[in-house]
Amino acid sequence: MITLIAWTIVICSNQINNKNGWDKSLGNSTITNSNWVHVGAEIGLGAGVLVALVTLWAFAYDRGDWCTAGRSKGRFMRLTLEIACNTATICVIGIASIYFYANANSTKLDIHGMDYSVILGGIFLVLAILDSIFFRPSLTYIELMASPCFKPAVFNTRMNVCDGTTRPCSSVYDAHLKTILGIIPFLGSLGDHKLEYLGIPMVQVMSGNYDSDQKKHYMDAAREIINRLENMYFNENATNNPMSV
Repeated sequence: MITLIAWTIVICSNQINNKNGWDKSLGNSTITNSNWVHVGAEIGLGAGVLVALVTLWAFAYDRGDWCTAGRSKGRFMRLTLEIACNTATICVIGIASIYFYANANSTKLDIHGMDYSVILGGIFLVLAILDSIFFRPSLTYIELMASPCFKPAVFNTRMNVCDGTTRPCSSVYDAHLKTILGIIPFLGSLGDHKLEYLGIPMVQVMSGNYDSDQKKHYMDAAREIINRLENMYFNENATNNPMSV
């Protein structure tokens, strides 16, 4: 994150300062002050600043508890950070690519920061690829399979366990696409607030992994789970669809 912020500010700010330098060096109307390269630098700089602001907000106000993760402001900040990071990444790599192309095809350019922009851009491209492979969950395939065009090719039925018949149902990819973005910040509740008891995800209650001062809180949450299960499945007046409760 620090690399993204620093690289974006350095490369995009340098490009903004080079508006007149491109005109003097090339005299080419395709790289004028209003060209998309300069606009991209401005967008990239704005995205980098936005990443920095959201990061500072998270450091100052996000307590890292379940309530913070589930609030609408937290969801908005995660979405904003993701969009800003992707935008900044595209702008940095794009601008560095333009510098590399121009530098490789001409030795007469007098553009400030040409060499270090190319080097930083290459380093950033490698880091972005490694980040995508090892640190970010890829949803591209799930998005593809859940798209309307691929629905006819997806097994979108399930078996009724009571009578053995099949019935139309959303595919597993639809289910993943609807829930995975909400699940990622708080896996313990699987993205469903109904699986939280007294603010503790059911998975954590079942694992029993708590500190000594949390024992009473976890015991109360366990009682809530038992009471709910009894009302859902062992009460004669229980609904036929317990999950709708």
